[in-house]
Amino acid sequence: MLNGILVSMIMMMTLVTEVVLAKTPAVDLRVERFHHITFPKIPPNRFTNEGEALVITVEQSSSFLLLPFEKPRSVEGVRFLWKSTGDLKVPDAAAEQKKGGDDGRLRVGLLLKGKAPFLPFFAPRWIKSIRDVMKIPSNEIMYLAVGTRNAPMTQWTSPYADDIKIMALPAEAQANGWQASEMNFIKPMPVVGIWLTADGDDTQSAFKTWLKDLVLDENK
Repeated sequence: MLNGILVSMIMMMTLVTEVVLAKTPAVDLRVERFHHITFPKIPPNRFTNEGEALVITVEQSSSFLLLPFEKPRSVEGVRFLWKSTGDLKVPDAAAEQKKGGDDGRLRVGLLLKGKAPFLPFFAPRWIKSIRDVMKIPSNEIMYLAVGTRNAPMTQWTSPYADDIKIMALPAEAQANGWQASEMNFIKPMPVVGIWLTADGDDTQSAFKTWLKDLVLDENK
């Protein structure tokens, strides 16, 4: 009788674990799944994979990976592991919020559902590229930034665009140099794509960043 109860409890625990894992799978970070968007006259980053991790090599460069979703996701929180080596030359928190210091070790961008912005015929090619690959329109981006000069939970507006907000995330040290960062939202965010980037073009920085176990916790 006792053995039967124990077996039933183990089966129930297994089912619960499977449901949780099914609800919050990690994002597949294989480079070939993303659209690599580059900027004119700026050297692009190099994106590669090491196992399940995405590796971003920055050499005074900037570009990003874009993954559009087929339908909006109601995201309650984001969590991931990351690590970075090399020299990011952003001098202080104030400079980080200005054009001359707008570089970062890693920014996980959430593209939020919204009315497609009007693009004039002379809009930059990279902006048109975003429009062309998105499945659902977006008019706002929330960057979750790590390794920042600004203190965790500081938020500011990008010096390049009012529709891009940047939030500095805390980090907790893990084994082998990895850091764990996460952000939980007061209310679910309507996310229609993700934008992954690191950049060092403004401050002439060179470094390498790894990202893995990126999970978007959804309200289903």
